[in-house]
Amino acid sequence: MAVLFGAILSQAPCTGQAGEPVEALELEALAVRYHAEGRQVEAKELLQRAQQIWNRQVGSGDPRLTLSRYHLAEVLHALGEEEEAERLLKHVLVMWEEDGGPYNRKLVAALVELALVYEAQGRTADIEPILKRVLAIREWRKAYDPLDYSDALNALAAYYYATQRHAQAIPLCEQALATDRKVLGNQHSDVATDLGNLAVLYQYTGRLQDAKTFYRKAISAWEGSANPLDPALAETLQSYARLLKQSGDTLEAQVIDARARTILSVQ
Repeated sequence: MAVLFGAILSQAPCTGQAGEPVEALELEALAVRYHAEGRQVEAKELLQRAQQIWNRQVGSGDPRLTLSRYHLAEVLHALGEEEEAERLLKHVLVMWEEDGGPYNRKLVAALVELALVYEAQGRTADIEPILKRVLAIREWRKAYDPLDYSDALNALAAYYYATQRHAQAIPLCEQALATDRKVLGNQHSDVATDLGNLAVLYQYTGRLQDAKTFYRKAISAWEGSANPLDPALAETLQSYARLLKQSGDTLEAQVIDARARTILSVQ
């Protein structure tokens, strides 16, 4: 499957409000930049200094300090300091839920970061309830952000795929496909990806005729998309060719595989 749960990581909550201490804002902004540049040790030091200022000037329960703690958790995760990152993220989740309720969209960023922390710790089973909670938030808001809902469906499906629970992934991918088609139409790369994901899942669950049908639909969607020579089309063609070969359709498999190699040769 092509979709990873990291794809649902939304934009970080916005920073900056009128009247905030200028020094703390400047430290936060520079730390965020350093984090993006991979300068994690420097980012950590700046965020710790900023939080000292926030504590002095606005108090420990202020939402601006909570946001700073979220940024620090991101940096700590990047540094491999997972236990402290987990502690901060759980605190951030409590504060943001108290501030905006259980379907507050800000929660998604912290939940996904927490899932990444658990992944780094090898705590695979702890990731599932996080992804389910993200999906619940996205579903509650799907009238406003249907593609975010689709991303959350695919993220949980990708988790089930990675943990060999292919049958559980199928209805999620089917919902994602229906959502993306409604918003994007039939000839879009996201729809092509959805179709290819379903083809793989059908193949793994023994639904070989459905798999062939959905590989062909995925190929058609890629051909009609804005990038008909996307390497992902070549990957879909190769997967389809392997299935055809396994089914005894050797000649057609060779033709499909040759087409995939042609696409890859021009990248």
